[in-house]
Amino acid sequence: MKPYIALCAIALVACATGQGEVDVSTSNSATFPGVPLSAGGAQLRADPVTTEGSVTLDVQSDLASLSNLGALTAAISKNSISGPDLSVVQHIRATVETADGKMPAQLASDVDVPSSSSEVELALSMSDAQLLAYLQEGKVVVHFYVTGTIPDRPITLTHTMVAHIGIAVKGSVLKF
Repeated sequence: MKPYIALCAIALVACATGQGEVDVSTSNSATFPGVPLSAGGAQLRADPVTTEGSVTLDVQSDLASLSNLGALTAAISKNSISGPDLSVVQHIRATVETADGKMPAQLASDVDVPSSSSEVELALSMSDAQLLAYLQEGKVVVHFYVTGTIPDRPITLTHTMVAHIGIAVKGSVLKF
């Protein structure tokens, strides 16, 4: 899904300088392949297994237009994964890297999922500033490694991120 910007508030002290605030939100679905049952067949898988899926975040152009106004800071206010299929997941590890490889894969989150969950917050293992640097660099690929009693059918989970972007506005706001 194409990311979108929701303008929450722009608070300016004066026309030449001030502080602006914008929320940048993304919501993307990731499909994880099912894990086939063993050759024995009829028995449900009891041991946890890991499968992976990924989403691509592309907010670089949005952030670039905001950075024309001034220096950016970020506070990630929501970073979650949800869906009915989350109930079979016990653990999620997520890495982030730029699609072009300029910034290597880095651990973004490593969380246990409470049983029967339909949504879990993915606490960041990196700083908000580090994640902002990745997002400003270009398309970002978030790889999710989910561990649990994964069925033999694909599962789908939705990743939602909301970044509260602060802008140290300098110069005319007419550039916005």
